[in-house]
Amino acid sequence: MAVRLRPALEAFGDWEHVHELLARALADGSAAHRLRRAAQDEDLLAGVALLVAETRGAPVVRAAVPTGTIRGGRAGPVAGGAGT
Repeated sequence: MAVRLRPALEAFGDWEHVHELLARALADGSAAHRLRRAAQDEDLLAGVALLVAETRGAPVVRAAVPTGTIRGGRAGPVAGGAGT
């Protein structure tokens, strides 16, 4: 599809931006894939935090946590969320 649309995107000056977004989407996977990966690699709370951050358009930085690590403790408030 990108090959077919490239001439039109180049004509409007959008090719570089679309190409960058497409490369990132292919590398990162779908939103569902990213959510499952975060929940598997860290915990369900990390998956929910990722979903909230991506929904808000915030940059997402995930900490490297070894697979199978159990994280305990109580979740704090989400930055910018209700009650903050």
